[in-house]
Amino acid sequence: MSSHLISWNKVITTAMRMPMVKVNREEFLRSAFSGYAHGMTFDNVSPRERFSQEMLDRVAKATINGHLIKVTALSAAAGIPGGFALLGTLPADTAQYYWHVLTLAQELGYIYGWPDMLDGQGNMTQETKNILTIFVGVMMGAQAANKAIAKIAADIAQEAATRIASQALTKTTYYPIVREVAKWIGAKLTKESFAKSASKAVPILGAVVSGSITAVTYRTMAMRLMKELRDAILAM
Repeated sequence: MSSHLISWNKVITTAMRMPMVKVNREEFLRSAFSGYAHGMTFDNVSPRERFSQEMLDRVAKATINGHLIKVTALSAAAGIPGGFALLGTLPADTAQYYWHVLTLAQELGYIYGWPDMLDGQGNMTQETKNILTIFVGVMMGAQAANKAIAKIAADIAQEAATRIASQALTKTTYYPIVREVAKWIGAKLTKESFAKSASKAVPILGAVVSGSITAVTYRTMAMRLMKELRDAILAM
């Protein structure tokens, strides 16, 4: 296994153990759309079946802004109940950034009609890891990830899946794409993260590593993913 692939696997494995990183699809969507449809459920329904594209975009931007405020806060643990005990030596400020990237990725997916990324017991699985790899690849600018979202979204729409487990991302045709994106992210982390972190922490997501994490960087990454998910819906 290449060193770049190993690097990303270490990052995503750490992420999947973080407190509160798992986003409950139903609970999140009820909360996100509560101001527009109080009491509405989304158990077997996609928001795009009930709301206009303009409304989806509005909720997505509000969700991004909510994370943006928290990720730029002075307190590293401001937005994450439970602390970061599972992360060992990972600095609190980078852990906060890390948490917001991964939770936002799930939330934007759900807003734009992505099926549940957790299994029937509410756990993250290999399929969760695969889709988060694709989503983070988009956020970081990997072209292969952009193409993958469109292909996988088309399959999900065709299958009318409500859960991602045992659906599109388990297909062997997508494994090489996930692997390619994972290696691309790992290479980017090697170039931009490992040197700056100076072996003091587990490598972290994104182009910003040491020092403060800027709102501009986070917003740019978030808007990339929002655009690709939005385009995937329009193409269905």
